[in-house]
Amino acid sequence: MINRFGVNLLGDLPVTDKLRLKLQYAPQVENYTGADGKLNEFDAFSDVVLTELSFQPVANLPPLVTSHQLQRFVRTSNVYNNIDRQLGLRFGRVLEYNLRLHRFDDEDTRREDFLLVGSTNHKMTGRLQFGILKQILGKLEYGIEHSNYQTNLNNLILGITGLDDDERRKDWRHISSAKLIQVAMDRLVFQEEINLFLNRSNVDFFNFVSTEVAASSFYRLETGRWIRLRFSRLWVQFEGRQIPDEIGNIPENAPNRRDTQIGANVQLNWEFNPYLTLNADYQVTQNRTNEIDPLLDFLNYTHTIATVTLRGQY
Repeated sequence: MINRFGVNLLGDLPVTDKLRLKLQYAPQVENYTGADGKLNEFDAFSDVVLTELSFQPVANLPPLVTSHQLQRFVRTSNVYNNIDRQLGLRFGRVLEYNLRLHRFDDEDTRREDFLLVGSTNHKMTGRLQFGILKQILGKLEYGIEHSNYQTNLNNLILGITGLDDDERRKDWRHISSAKLIQVAMDRLVFQEEINLFLNRSNVDFFNFVSTEVAASSFYRLETGRWIRLRFSRLWVQFEGRQIPDEIGNIPENAPNRRDTQIGANVQLNWEFNPYLTLNADYQVTQNRTNEIDPLLDFLNYTHTIATVTLRGQY
């Protein structure tokens, strides 16, 4: 069980008629509860500081926005302590560039996971929105991202991935999505979507393609009160991870690892008054893989996540 408590302080200040300044500070405490205190090392404190400067010289054009976000994340176990800095520049929601600098406090200890080493990311995203007939809205999005990882990895990870000592992992990612939104009536909306994710790395182990199709519906009971349902199917094809046989050898023409996921999500939002809102979220995900190694059977799983959020606004 995870308990979170946070405060979101937000200010929107007009500097001139065409220039606005947005300031945000959001500290949060996380408490993990598990059997015999085994999750205590994940207890965390994080705070986010965001500054945005928006300039809109022409009223009928989107604003030009520059942003700087700094997040400090500290857990009980200091192996996770890190700073995440993001610099952004966007033109409305049409075109966006983001630079992310992710650094851990300890950059000397050899780590067993790429999630525990720092990285530098550059990402460019373009979006297009258009109408079809009277009640159908189409949305297209494409993003390209380059990631450069640091090198403090242990010998196990170097051996599995085929990296040389001090060789950097460098990835190019292509992210695209297409959505159709239909307004059936004033209160009911349907959405179908397809999401594609292509990862290309200098390390074959991290080359993969994922495809997700999803359908969702949104029903508004009244202002501030709504329910949302979403069902999805995901396929992941790893191009550099061949399946070994029962004795651990990789035969010629061995198949690559493939995962499939089925997901369902229901979300309820209930506004009691302008100052107090309850949000409940329930997710179910089932993953299946073609890996036959008993040590990797944990990849065949079903997990559920239930989240209840009480939000006050003053």
